[in-house]
Amino acid sequence: MVFMLVAMYLRGTKLNKKQLAAIVILGTLAASWRSECVYYLAAIPVLLALLCARRLLRPLAVGAVTALVLAGYFVCSRYSSALMGEAWQYKMIALCYQTAALVQDADPVEDAEALADIDRVFDVEFCRANPETHGNELRGGMIAGRGGSAEDWSACQKAIIKLALKYPKSMLRERAGVFYNTLRQRQNGQSNQKIAFASAFLLYEGEPTQDDQKSFLQDSAAVQPLNKELRRTFIVDMASSTDFAGGLIDLTWWMLPPFVLLGLALAVLLVQRRWMLFFAAGTFFARIPLVFLTAPDTYFMYYLTPFIAGYAVAAAAVLYAVLKRKLKSERITG
Repeated sequence: MVFMLVAMYLRGTKLNKKQLAAIVILGTLAASWRSECVYYLAAIPVLLALLCARRLLRPLAVGAVTALVLAGYFVCSRYSSALMGEAWQYKMIALCYQTAALVQDADPVEDAEALADIDRVFDVEFCRANPETHGNELRGGMIAGRGGSAEDWSACQKAIIKLALKYPKSMLRERAGVFYNTLRQRQNGQSNQKIAFASAFLLYEGEPTQDDQKSFLQDSAAVQPLNKELRRTFIVDMASSTDFAGGLIDLTWWMLPPFVLLGLALAVLLVQRRWMLFFAAGTFFARIPLVFLTAPDTYFMYYLTPFIAGYAVAAAAVLYAVLKRKLKSERITG
């Protein structure tokens, strides 16, 4: 959707009704796809306003598209909540590690009220008694046998925010650890993320258990690989071998290069005051700090959007420079 808006801006063509409808649909999907993607509700109006400033879109259309995307987001959110049941139960798992760091550094006397509110959802006593416990063991100990209502979760959230504002270093230290382990991605000479990604594909080898899964596999020939053994061998080799493709596969999972490229692109666009491109690239870059603060674990997939965008923006910049130089050369020789 973002690339579509940028293309329209660079072309200088006015948007028609079909394109506006596509923006509404894509914008709603983008904002609703994952919980941290809610920031698209702020990014979309900004990009539309820049189109409006160039007279490619009427102010009324900007307001209408924004309102429809907002309405679509709330409808999708309600539907998602209905499918998941109590949404706060998922959030409880997502905020477990951040809460643990804050609880362990909090003062038991000064922060007694906040700790009591957190204890309505998380096991504060277990957390404070086991500061060396990490990972699934920590998460399991903090939420095992815990119940609560939406009201309890609301009070718990407020207490977490209160402690985060009081102990920002604790929060940042824990978040930096999660980010480092996501960035590092290596254990015993292999890429953790590569193995996890490959394992997810291998899970689909099992026989379907639900009627809808059986129906999908029977009615959709395209989901079956042409050669199951070749597929399995390729995935296993890619996941387990550090020498696969000369080691290049491992390097492609490293997140830092595309993040740096995206940051450099933002800096250049800001200096050049190319606002449409700046805010478009910024929409992708904003995902990095948002995921940094909210990622429930060290999964590469959380950073997939800026990972792809960093290389895409860099490739577009190189292509633009080559074409610009070629056009300049043709004008001189012509």
